[in-house]
Amino acid sequence: MCEKYPEHLIQRNDLSPAAKMERAPDSVAAAHPALITCCVLPAPRDPHAPARLLTCLLAALRASGS
Repeated sequence: MCEKYPEHLIQRNDLSPAAKMERAPDSVAAAHPALITCCVLPAPRDPHAPARLLTCLLAALRASGS
């Protein structure tokens, strides 16, 4: 995932502060070491797009053996 979506993409000006978070708070990271964050626009054209995006993310993790 890091190769496909390099870290420099979070430097865009149109992202919210939550989307720019590089790491979860320590309390969350300790309890959940594998954290996936998915940000979507508030009014997507397709209401099923966020669910499909999450499905693709999970499939990519499963395919990589994570």
